[in-house]
Amino acid sequence: MPLRVWIGVDNHGNSIFFGCVLLQNEKASSFSWVLKSFLCLMNGKHPQIILTDQDLGLTEANANELPLTKHAFCIWHITSKFSAWFSFVLGSKYLQFKSEFHRLYDLGSIEEFEFQWDKLISKFDLELDRHIKLLYLNRASLALPYLKGYLFCWNDNN
Repeated sequence: MPLRVWIGVDNHGNSIFFGCVLLQNEKASSFSWVLKSFLCLMNGKHPQIILTDQDLGLTEANANELPLTKHAFCIWHITSKFSAWFSFVLGSKYLQFKSEFHRLYDLGSIEEFEFQWDKLISKFDLELDRHIKLLYLNRASLALPYLKGYLFCWNDNN
């Protein structure tokens, strides 16, 4: 049974434990039930942003139950898959690619992100890679230039 934990950040930057749930499955219907219950507990107040992994069921449920909430993907969850996705394809260039991806993630403007993205893909010859295509399709939910105006709180211990 999948365990999902809901943690938030208050207006003072403190972490808040909202709750946890054991799910029977990770289908959109299960996540919809959880999100409806969460909204009920929050007196119908939608969060400004929700940060998750790329689970398709959760993504669908967020779109249906939290249409006013910005859904963003956790960069840690994404980059943790990079080794499986890109290390074989890129070989000795993998670490350089990962470093340049992180640089793109932190860029200040959408225009600069788009320009640098094209250069990155060309440099590493990834135009046909399905993971790169998926990342690009989801760029508005993962790259910081697209997430300006939303409050994020995290501790980067790298």
